Amino acid sequence: GWPFHQVKACFYMASGSEEEYAYRSLRRKPRYGMLAVLEDEAQRQKGASYIIDWDESLMIGDRDEDMACAQAAGVTFYHAEDWRKEIEKEILGGSNGLSQ
Repeated sequence: GWPFHQVKACFYMASGSEEEYAYRSLRRKPRYGMLAVLEDEAQRQKGASYIIDWDESLMIGDRDEDMACAQAAGVTFYHAEDWRKEIEKEILGGSNGLSQ
């Protein structure tokens, strides 16, 4: 199954070519505005069964901006390729979780 509670994307970029999305947004990495949006959405859901525990959360990405966002928010970061390899080891080799 899919191991994530939420997956988000920000389409706004000041230098973008699509006028609808061509503006500066605090949701765009390396800022951590999108993480604040996730937290707000989780808390506002009726009957929400979870509160985001940032100390136990992790962020997976493949760019320097992803790592900078995670560091600014104090969230554990894994490069996408490293995370994929760890998951493959866990599935194929019985690893006990992600190693940092």
